[in-house]
Amino acid sequence: MSSLRRLGSTFIAVILALSTFAFVFPAITPVSAAEVTGTYMTVSSDYLGEYNLLLVKIVDTEIVGKPNVSVFQGTELIGVYTLNETAISGTFALFLTANGSGIWTVGTKDYLGKSITIVNLNATGKLSVPGDDLTITYIEREESLTVHAEETALSITSVDRTTIPPNATVYVEISDPTANWDPLAEDIKGLNGTAATYANFTLWVNGVLQKAGVFGVDNASETDVNTGVFTLKFNLSELLSDLSPPLADGDVIEIKINDTEEAVESTGYLSVKVEDASLSLTPTYVTYTDPITITLSDFDLNLDTKNVDKVNVSLNGASFTLTETDVDTAVFTGKIWVNLNTTTGNKTVDGGMVFWVPPGESLTLNVTYTDAHYVYKSSWIAEFSLSILEPTVAFEKTQYPLTGIAKIILTLPLSLIHI
Repeated sequence: MSSLRRLGSTFIAVILALSTFAFVFPAITPVSAAEVTGTYMTVSSDYLGEYNLLLVKIVDTEIVGKPNVSVFQGTELIGVYTLNETAISGTFALFLTANGSGIWTVGTKDYLGKSITIVNLNATGKLSVPGDDLTITYIEREESLTVHAEETALSITSVDRTTIPPNATVYVEISDPTANWDPLAEDIKGLNGTAATYANFTLWVNGVLQKAGVFGVDNASETDVNTGVFTLKFNLSELLSDLSPPLADGDVIEIKINDTEEAVESTGYLSVKVEDASLSLTPTYVTYTDPITITLSDFDLNLDTKNVDKVNVSLNGASFTLTETDVDTAVFTGKIWVNLNTTTGNKTVDGGMVFWVPPGESLTLNVTYTDAHYVYKSSWIAEFSLSILEPTVAFEKTQYPLTGIAKIILTLPLSLIHI
């Protein structure tokens, strides 16, 4: 019998004192946009700001000719407009804007295979933004929908998590219906820089301003077409690389975004969290066709909740990659196989490593992980022996006819047994 020994893990890190600083996160009440839908008519948003483009669509297969809509602000008639035909039978469209001399000049925009007219509602100077609600009426069907004529201020609706490792990526979601300028595309709004076109960003730690006018924060990108919801992305360790002392467990981070158009500030909150790591190798009994799994659990390594993270550990002195089991799990795994083939040298395979161990030889597996946030040392040890049991030979049957064929069964059990 030969023996196979495996030495488990040791890991190290920097203990951060728990903070007694407590903070109650206030509730966030954002303004949200919604498509306005009737039986025949749909308007792309229930808000019209100075730079928005509203898509008015009518689906009516029974109408003769083209449909018409009237637009009133309060009791004031702004105008009556005829919709354009699209390439889809019975579907008609028109674009409305409050500012013909702004980004949406009077002209056309492609939609459903046709050039659709852009109408400036303020061509006669009657429209007021902000002002009374707009009533858009499909004249032939007497169907009316309401749109608010006002500019909305951005509001932070969520941060991707309330507790976060000190070096993680942060995703901030903000709602701003009238920043949704184009109903047919994902809008992008400039953030910070020397001349902010949309919003200013500041970062605070425990009530103290740390960063203002930050570079390195992504622009506000709309989550999808015509949502009016935007995502900001940045990395804490990059923005706070010069923070002294560095972020510690319990620190409270405030994210403040100031809408430069509406002079309104919205705040999101995070609490820094640091945890000890846990490292293990399982199972304690495997056959040669089964892998040994290295599992590392560490909240501090869940750096990006939108993507699968990876971490390197030391396997017998060489770097070995563990992969997060899914997005936002903070659990990382890698696999090891042991093969009796006499081929020399080990090799990497998809998701793991194969160690060649000829009969009569032994192998020690030493997995080491250094946790950057704790100072004490812990170890996990398991020993395995290679069990090659005596082979057995048996006939399939106890009796055979003189002209029959005898079938012999050979059994050679091999296994790794935890001792």
